Amino acid sequence: MYMLLLPKIPTTTKYSAAAIIFSLFISEYDGSQLTEISKSITSFRVVDKNQFLYTEYDGKKLSYYSFDAEKKEKKLIKTVEQEIDEKWIFM
Repeated sequence: MYMLLLPKIPTTTKYSAAAIIFSLFISEYDGSQLTEISKSITSFRVVDKNQFLYTEYDGKKLSYYSFDAEKKEKKLIKTVEQEIDEKWIFM
């Protein structure tokens, strides 16, 4: 199972790093069965083989998720009202 983080960079000449939106996808090793897991992630961390944690932010609420790529299961851990000022990715 492969994980892909694809940035959507604004087309304007002036933008901040916070304006970049990352989408999260998984696929089989041969590239087949490409599946979008999240349209907009703000953080990402691999925690074990084929398992990772990530967050989504909707402008007011930050939601924490775990994802098992082998089982293709997304699980909401917690949602909190919080502002964010940075994004991070740990592989």
